[in-house]
Amino acid sequence: MSAKTNFIKPRLVGKRYGDHSIPLDLLRDISFFQPMVYDVAKWIFQNEHPERKRCPKGFLKGISLNLSSIEPGSAYFNIDIHNERPQLDPFLFPLRDQTYCEKARDQILKTISEANNGNNLENMLPSVAFAYFENIGRSLLDDEYIDFGQHLGKPVLLTKESRKRLILSSPKVEEYTEIISLRGSIYEANQRTNSFELLLANGTKVRGALDSQHWEYIMEAFQGFKNGSKVSISCVGLFSRYSALKQILSIESISLLDPNDIDARIDELRCLKAGWYDGKGFPISPDGLSWLSNCFVLDYGDNPLPFMYPTPEGNVFLEWSFSTHDISLEISFEDHRGEWHDLNILTKEYEEFTLDLDKFESWKIINDKIAAAAVNNEQ
Repeated sequence: MSAKTNFIKPRLVGKRYGDHSIPLDLLRDISFFQPMVYDVAKWIFQNEHPERKRCPKGFLKGISLNLSSIEPGSAYFNIDIHNERPQLDPFLFPLRDQTYCEKARDQILKTISEANNGNNLENMLPSVAFAYFENIGRSLLDDEYIDFGQHLGKPVLLTKESRKRLILSSPKVEEYTEIISLRGSIYEANQRTNSFELLLANGTKVRGALDSQHWEYIMEAFQGFKNGSKVSISCVGLFSRYSALKQILSIESISLLDPNDIDARIDELRCLKAGWYDGKGFPISPDGLSWLSNCFVLDYGDNPLPFMYPTPEGNVFLEWSFSTHDISLEISFEDHRGEWHDLNILTKEYEEFTLDLDKFESWKIINDKIAAAAVNNEQ
């Protein structure tokens, strides 16, 4: 007869979990928690029994961690510990093995908490256990974390930063990996070595490993390099201890970008330094560019994308060109207002007004007018 009890109840926090669902890549990350618990349980047993060279035969056999349910509230999921061996005598070793798993869980959570507080992690876990954090939490985004402390009644947070501390806790470890998103141009592709080179907006060149599944997209982007073709890549990136991107280890997904892709252009504008315009020109506000990117994600419809240019004052100028209309929108990051200009090429009628771009109604006006101009352009 098997027995099961609740073991841990991680909570995923971040925008992606607002609908109480869990992306499959995070489930993959969490799956590594079980082998880490096993290794730490063995380590604790041997520390408590230094007279033994190894754990007892069959130690942890029949013990498993299983996802039992998912609950709302960002995204909670319950993980139970299953013991498949008979529990005829409470003093038999199956209960002992489960106890060591629980000790391992508590020690892992204590270590995560210390990492989140920036404390010394020396000797808190065996080196093999720290290595599991290469996979656990690798898919987390900047605004996300996993709270492992729900059953304790206090937070135990695994963030991107605390995960990095855990991986690099050993001075012998010089690299770590993260799943990241990159945008850039493919300026080299090599069938012989199954590799490619990605040129980022800031001029950084990154070599990547290539498999046959993504070869067609890489070649199309490579052939369009001189015409400005760009790609968006979700990938496993290899970083140095000091957070420098060294290599793309594998591609998770890849897509070709629209020539006027907003975020790709914003990447370029972020690189402008003071004096970029003939010794003059202010750099573009990073916060302003992030706000604008968010506006296009949330408020801009499925319309043609504009050309985007920087202005010497540190703002941006958007331009749409149609056969019947020349439309522009000059955006001020200081007050989030836009000066709309629309010239009807056929009738010479001219329209201008100011929009408050923090309001959805303003973006509806923009969407409606761009959609109408696009329809006229096709006729």
